Amino acid sequence: MPRGSRNVRIAVNRSAARRIVELPEFRGAGAGQGEEWLSDCAHGPLSTSEGVGGPTEWLRAGNSTWWR
Repeated sequence: MPRGSRNVRIAVNRSAARRIVELPEFRGAGAGQGEEWLSDCAHGPLSTSEGVGGPTEWLRAGNSTWWR
């Protein structure tokens, strides 16, 4: 992957997370692991991928609400 594309991916992920957490239907970071991850991702710095995660984190965040 070209070096610049990593920064683009981080920016795209954070932008998508921000759009979700700004929805009136978003239950807030305290509602579960998935919501907490979305909030952390949305508010993280563009200079680092901290909080964006990878496939393992995405699966955990995406499925956590359904296992309760």
